[in-house]
Amino acid sequence: MRTEQFQLNRIWAAPLALGLLICGSAAAQAAGCGAPPPWSEADAHTRPQAAVEACLKGQAWETRNLNIPVDPAVAGIVSQCEVRVTFAAGPAGSAARTHTQQLLDSNDRVALDEALDDVTWARKCAGR
Repeated sequence: MRTEQFQLNRIWAAPLALGLLICGSAAAQAAGCGAPPPWSEADAHTRPQAAVEACLKGQAWETRNLNIPVDPAVAGIVSQCEVRVTFAAGPAGSAARTHTQQLLDSNDRVALDEALDDVTWARKCAGR
């Protein structure tokens, strides 16, 4: 009797383990643990703040496995994204570029806070 029960348990163990593996993966995806969509430089013209937010999430994802303290990572990705979006907004001296730079400068604190959240999220997804 015990041997039959043991064999039944073995029969169900593999499908159960596979189901848990699939559900665990789906749960991670549901929690948003996946590479964010790439940001578009085209957004820099019309929606610079949205472009910075998308860039921050992407850069945070790229740094998720780096062994660096959080604060320098946050400051670095904010700087990178603000420069990339400002340059994409238009040529030097253009009204679009100047407006974008002013908008981004006025939202530095917001960008830093968002970058901190994004880096924290990405590192959690990486199991850190």
